[in-house]
Amino acid sequence: MRGEPPAGDPCAAPVLLSVGETEWRAYDAWPPTPPPSTVREAMRRARALQGEGRFATLRRVAGGRHRVASGGGDAGPDRRTWPSRWSPQRVALVLVIVAALAIVPFGGWSAAVDGPTGPLPRQALDEVSEGLPWNVTITGGRLLDDQPPLLRATTPGNRWVIILATVEVTADTSRSDTADILRISGAEGLVTEAPDTVAIVSDLTTHPYLHPGLPESVLFAWEQSASAPVPTEVEVTIFSKTFRPDTLSGMRQWLDWTPRAVVRVPIVDRRGL
Repeated sequence: MRGEPPAGDPCAAPVLLSVGETEWRAYDAWPPTPPPSTVREAMRRARALQGEGRFATLRRVAGGRHRVASGGGDAGPDRRTWPSRWSPQRVALVLVIVAALAIVPFGGWSAAVDGPTGPLPRQALDEVSEGLPWNVTITGGRLLDDQPPLLRATTPGNRWVIILATVEVTADTSRSDTADILRISGAEGLVTEAPDTVAIVSDLTTHPYLHPGLPESVLFAWEQSASAPVPTEVEVTIFSKTFRPDTLSGMRQWLDWTPRAVVRVPIVDRRGL
């Protein structure tokens, strides 16, 4: 993290928080500010630091506790985020996108897809896929026009395939590798295999850090060529990782990116709304 406090400065010491029956440890930001008094305030501060290009995570410690750490951890280097300040334009964009993503009840089972050891489990829409380092519940799919600055196509006229999911980190530390959670198939003309954009629905924070035990509604967006057929459904593959020693370095890391479940998701066309 940039701007580390001087050695021995009291602001570098952990601050113990008690929220209900859960104890949390938070490392105060530098320069000094009042320590957070609630879990949500700790999360808000962590996101604000990330928006400033600084590094902050939540970490699970012994006994199911968590801490907010400004530096270190598994979340890795900071990635692109929106500024933490809420402008009128950003508020308006959030309202437009939330309206376009409004939940429409539907369901369905996916077809079997082969994994490394045979067909993957078939999950229903709104069914939790449990595992490490995240639990994932696919909740819907949408087709959207450009929504700048969040969704800005590389070619004018291209559209966006959106998958909505609830994600809860089950690892002990915050995760920033959110682009590894999902892949889709059944939609032609995608510009990239990985999602172009991953964002938290509530505030449109892009490439977010997700924190242990705190579920978030997340959107995954793929740019699709305007010349490709309009998809009416896609298959979503959910991936997992394994925490184990690296065979070369011996350091324990999240490795073995592996498909674990597949969901067939209807795509609701929300273009022009």
